[in-house]
Amino acid sequence: MSGATTDDMSSQRRFMDISSIPTCLVESYQDVMQSFAPSVLDRTVITTEGGDRSMMMPIDSCQPANLALWSLASTFPYGVVSIDAMMEYYSLAVLFFSTKGPQTWFTHAGWVENLILCDNWNGVRCNNRTSVTELTIINNNLQGSIPTEIGLLTNLELLRLQGNVLTGPLPSTLGELTHLTTLNLGANYITGSLPSEMARLTNMNYLVVQENKLSGAVTEILQSMKQLVHFLAKTNFFTGPLPDGMVVCVHLERLDISSNNFSGTLPTELGDSSGLVQLSIENNNLSGATIPSELGRLSNLAYLSLSQTEMGGGIPTEIGNLSALRGFHISGNNIESTIPTQVGNMIALEYFEIELNRITGTLPSELGRITDLIGLKVGYNRLDGSLPSEIGNLKRLDVLDVKGNSFSGIIATEICQLNDFELS
Repeated sequence: MSGATTDDMSSQRRFMDISSIPTCLVESYQDVMQSFAPSVLDRTVITTEGGDRSMMMPIDSCQPANLALWSLASTFPYGVVSIDAMMEYYSLAVLFFSTKGPQTWFTHAGWVENLILCDNWNGVRCNNRTSVTELTIINNNLQGSIPTEIGLLTNLELLRLQGNVLTGPLPSTLGELTHLTTLNLGANYITGSLPSEMARLTNMNYLVVQENKLSGAVTEILQSMKQLVHFLAKTNFFTGPLPDGMVVCVHLERLDISSNNFSGTLPTELGDSSGLVQLSIENNNLSGATIPSELGRLSNLAYLSLSQTEMGGGIPTEIGNLSALRGFHISGNNIESTIPTQVGNMIALEYFEIELNRITGTLPSELGRITDLIGLKVGYNRLDGSLPSEIGNLKRLDVLDVKGNSFSGIIATEICQLNDFELS
């Protein structure tokens, strides 16, 4: 490279005028080569053409940023591609080296090998302007942290990195991805809180961070995501009151925040989320909370799980309005009411699980109208009386759990004639 002419160098400098780019891109291939060369110095200075921005870069070829610079300089022909393309290449290259791409990824076809990202890099998709809009690397053994340079992919709309071994906190630069509609980081080992900068992601539709080690509050972030359709955050360590910000998400269809450390009450405004299909809040600490009667307005709700939340109060009669409900789970709480006869109106119900509460009274005969019922679990309550013969209408019944109550009398013949079900 020492044979390059002055004219060649001048041309490169004109193309590499990057004084407006807030990242460590270099002004020439020679500079990169020089920065990686063995040296007695610990650091070298990389200066932009205008001389108004410089950085001290460690002479350590094992650093992801340095490896990305090496790859950038050795791949791009100067004067051929745009600065924007170089920034996207650099951002993805840092991600590749930060997550041990060469060592642990199961597949990395095309990564840092091909000049054109959109045609050759596995998991990378672009729009018609050749800008990266989708990055999908699922179950590919990415190990390490998501680097701050991810924020350079400013046209990204979909980011899916679920099922890997990602660790460490999330970078605040995720807030730069303002076009993002889908972020799926589920089933990793990510720690820390959701960066407050994520409140800028107002176009978000699908936010999935379940099965990580995340903590902190989420209310402020959700309050800004008014287009949210799915928020799946189960099995983390999120704390604080239930995010009342979620009630402004009028498009919300799935809300799963189970197995966290949320506290407080269920916002009654949830009843306004008319499109809600799944509401899962089990395994949280909602001591003192009750089941809002407003949930009866959720005509599209198919799955409701409030088990093991320490909720009290009763089962509201309005629950009978949930004609689309297939799963009703409130086990392991402090519910003390009777079972309203209106449950017989939930004709789509397949699982009715209310065991381990303090529910009193009798089993309503109206349960016999729910002919799709597969699991009926009412064990360990304070129920009495006899089992209604109408249970014999439940031809699909697989499990009938009534133990731990004070039922009396003879089991009706209609129930005994049911085939292939477990009675306990």
